[in-house]
Amino acid sequence: MSKSKSLIRKDSMELNGDDLSHLITLELSELESVRNKTIEDMYDPTLNEFQKRSLQWLIDYIESLMFQKTGAYYVANSFSLPSESENIIYSTSKKALGKKPQCHFKIDEWSELVIKVFRHDVKFEKVGTATSNEFTFKQLGWRGQRLEILREFSVGIYKASSDTINSRISELNKQISYMVGLNTVPFEYDRSKKCRISNVKIEFYDADEKFVDTKLKMDRFIMNDANFHKSFDEGYVPNSNDRNMSLDDYDDEE
Repeated sequence: MSKSKSLIRKDSMELNGDDLSHLITLELSELESVRNKTIEDMYDPTLNEFQKRSLQWLIDYIESLMFQKTGAYYVANSFSLPSESENIIYSTSKKALGKKPQCHFKIDEWSELVIKVFRHDVKFEKVGTATSNEFTFKQLGWRGQRLEILREFSVGIYKASSDTINSRISELNKQISYMVGLNTVPFEYDRSKKCRISNVKIEFYDADEKFVDTKLKMDRFIMNDANFHKSFDEGYVPNSNDRNMSLDDYDDEE
């Protein structure tokens, strides 16, 4: 994250008692930065439920200001939206996830789940049972950066950080937790290791449905085996001129 954004966050979060009026003066990009920082902090495993709810209230408040600013600008500027709004990444709320895919089974802890990523779909499998559910990438909305993030987490840790990455991980946390009925998140920040860790086991399989040892082979595999790229192309059709697509070819927009 740039130094300027870090300064924006620091200044923005210096509150005067319970007065949040200074937030009204911030630009959309500054409000988004504060919101994303708060979202990241909300998933700190050391927080109790009251602390998490307090941060969720702040997130909702900041988003309401963002909507208000955008709407007011629209009305005051001949029904045109502010250019800043084009770069805002909005995370789907848990309430809106009600129409999204959901597993038919529930788990009590993340060690009971394995997420297996195949050529065209993803299998959510309950460990030690014959219970599983399969979803296509399209159903889950998994492509591009989301798949890159999951691939990194299949090693167990994720070190990269940016506003976009934080938002994507937040979306994945909400979605996966909702799908298996857990109130905790699969990906959380470990302060001692200074990186995010995965609480859920994730496995990747190549075009022949053979397990890929991500930690030892992934970099070489991506460079030398075009089938790996095909495995993430939901629209790939065999013998169609062998068109190979990388993860970067996907648009991350919903």
